[in-house]
Amino acid sequence: MKRRKKPKAVGRPARRDAEESREFLDELVPLMVAAGHSPKRLRAEFAAICGRMKEPARAWDPAELAYVADLPHVLSRWHADEGYTDAQGAPRRLPLRGPGPSLTGLIERVYPGADPNPVVRVLLRTRAVRECNGSFEPLTRNVLFERTLARRHGLLSVFELLRTVARNCAGGRRGAPLLHQTAINSWYPERYLPELHAYLKRQSGETLWDCDRFMRRREPPHGSAEPVRRVGLCIFAIEDRAGPPVRWANRRPARPRRRKP
Repeated sequence: MKRRKKPKAVGRPARRDAEESREFLDELVPLMVAAGHSPKRLRAEFAAICGRMKEPARAWDPAELAYVADLPHVLSRWHADEGYTDAQGAPRRLPLRGPGPSLTGLIERVYPGADPNPVVRVLLRTRAVRECNGSFEPLTRNVLFERTLARRHGLLSVFELLRTVARNCAGGRRGAPLLHQTAINSWYPERYLPELHAYLKRQSGETLWDCDRFMRRREPPHGSAEPVRRVGLCIFAIEDRAGPPVRWANRRPARPRRRKP
């Protein structure tokens, strides 16, 4: 009787994968050490946490971050690009393929040369788009990621925030500081949390859409050799323990020691 072979765990990551994870840690660890965390303790804690993890079923692919980051751009172009909107500015229903405006043609603008079928499946699965009598229409301006895609999109947001913080703390060695502002209140009543989160979602939605429109209008023509960069604005809410760190707030300054005569 033959035994079934267990699926092999992922071995060593490819060189590019290792560089990606090393870059992430190279940004994170110096910030933590500069804030007062012991590198020896961080190493022990990191080893303990990794020791509890199983090897992933599939290897990390850095290209997936770019794929996830650009997916909402399909919807933003659908709501704004000429030929994909009607006379009132609303997004038109599109056939999957065809000589005129089509969903695959729209995807080609965002993912040049890529297979459009996986993108169509994700848009349908996340209910950002629906199919009706052979044509497709968007249901929202956003993509609500789930499961694996949500983790990748979240990792992208964390990575980009970390890069911005590290750049701003480099004293100009990495270029001019980037936007990094916060509005934090340590005494917000819990009973008003639903109201706050509804307000934040409403305000951030309009802000992000205006920002997307500003960037989209300045995109170079398709096939242009002009240098480009990935830029953007990330907004997220925080919710933490109440009040400031009491020990630190009540700490008295140490008195200078008197020298013995």
